[in-house]
Amino acid sequence: EGRTYTDATAGGVLIKAHPAVAMLADAERRCKSSLGEFGLTPAARTKVKVDGGEEKEDPLNQFFG
Repeated sequence: EGRTYTDATAGGVLIKAHPAVAMLADAERRCKSSLGEFGLTPAARTKVKVDGGEEKEDPLNQFFG
């Protein structure tokens, strides 16, 4: 079985979408929505506000900086 299946009726043969295709599309939509809520998509990352705070001096900079 693939994305479609055939259904024999009195009027002929119908090609219908497999029910799992709709379930997969819904799961992908929900997953993408969840990723966006946590700022894990490129578009959502641009909207994340970060509090700058103070920059702390890294003690290793005196050796490697």
